Order: sequence, then C-alpha cells, then structure tokens
Amino acid sequence: MTDAASRPVRVVLGDDHALVRKGLRSLIEACGDMAVVGEATTGAEAVEHGRLLRPDILTIDIGMPDLNGLDAIPLIRAQAPATGVVVVTGHYGPTDLRRALRFGARGYVTKSDEPEVLLLALRAVARGRYFLSPRVAHLVIEDPE
Repeated sequence: MTDAASRPVRVVLGDDHALVRKGLRSLIEACGDMAVVGEATTGAEAVEHGRLLRPDILTIDIGMPDLNGLDAIPLIRAQAPATGVVVVTGHYGPTDLRRALRFGARGYVTKSDEPEVLLLALRAVARGRYFLSPRVAHLVIEDPE
C-alpha cells in the first residue's frame, strides 16, 4: 500500500456503470489524498488495469460483464499482490461477502452506504487494514459460516 502523506493513494475504479464511476471519481478526487488513475468497465479490464497500473487500491463491483467481480478478485491479487481490492456493490448477502474476503478483498462497501463510508474504506485499505461497511459487518459476526 502507500503512505498517504508522501503521495496520493492511486485508485482504479471497476464498475460497468458510467454514472457510478463518474460519481466515485468525483468523490475520491475531491479529497486531495487520493487520485483515480484508471477505470475498468468489465471484470477482465479490472484484472488488466491491476496488472498494468499497479494501483494502491482497485474498487470492483460484483456484477461486472465478462468476468464477475468476485472471480476477478483472486486474479487481481495474483497479478498485483500489493493492490488492495475494495468491493463496492449493491450485492451484500453473506455468501458474496464471505467469497469476496476469501478471494482476497480487503474492503466491502455497499452502494447504499454514505459516501464517507467508501472514503473510510479506501483509507483503511491503503494503510493495510480491512474495512467492512456497517451494513455488512454484522453478517460476518452473526453468520460466520
């Protein structure tokens, strides 16, 4: 990961919806301590961007064309092991959450969360920590498997 004090956290956005990507970009770039360095519209593009751009963080939606976000996570982690993957999705059942974490995601945020929750997740993952949205954290505690 990166030291946010020395340079901006480099983020790649993975979502097949242009409106979502634009909103995420605006939110992230308004912070000043992070910069969006790429966008992916498919799971396969997200894997490729991870390999080529080596971002500090790659956000990915679960419902992506070509290769769904869950299946892309282990490929991203294998090709860019220093990249922290943060799932940003409307899917938040216990099965998806457990699979994302098992496959190597370090953060999980829902599209229903407040924007500040995403920023907390990105900063936590950039520091090498895990972050679960309050909307999903209880799923791990109440239904650990």
